[in-house]
Amino acid sequence: MGILARTVSLLLVWVGLVGVAQTATAQSDLDDLGVGSFLVASRDLLDPNFSHTVVLVLDYNSEGALGVIINRPTEVGLDEMVADLEGLVDRSETVWVGGPVAHWQVVLLVRSADGIEGAERVFADVHFTASRVVLESILESDEEFRAYAGYAGWAAGQLEGEIERGGWHVLPGDAEMVFDAEPLELWRELIARGEAQWAWIP
Repeated sequence: MGILARTVSLLLVWVGLVGVAQTATAQSDLDDLGVGSFLVASRDLLDPNFSHTVVLVLDYNSEGALGVIINRPTEVGLDEMVADLEGLVDRSETVWVGGPVAHWQVVLLVRSADGIEGAERVFADVHFTASRVVLESILESDEEFRAYAGYAGWAAGQLEGEIERGGWHVLPGDAEMVFDAEPLELWRELIARGEAQWAWIP
């Protein structure tokens, strides 16, 4: 066999191994997908709605998935978005970009060791709600929360397809990271973890 033929043969073997590895990685990510997991946008995901984002999955079933982007803060005050709520007067909370769907809708992530009436537990001590009543109650307490404008949504099978094409890494959720004080660094930290995880999958 000539040098050119051997080179082509080795190249084909390498391409085949890469394809097998990518398939195994995508399957691993799909196995890890669920409520409370993080979706970490791959470097190849160029959709401006999701480029360099980290999404917390809030709901996942046979009908689709729902989540919020947790690393896109804004300088818009929550009192500007919910202007008629008296409890927001003199509050400093800002609104975060939660996703491209229903950007006028406020979604809350609340950190509480106890259950919250009107909210759904995501994992650990993290809960989510879109209830104005719950927001009013939180403003009277010392519970930590973040408010998001809109959310991310996928139809049945859509998110799985994006993962299979390498658009997302799936990692376990972490309550500390959901409320990270330096959210703009979150994607850089998690993409490194996600890519390392891909490299170690046999």
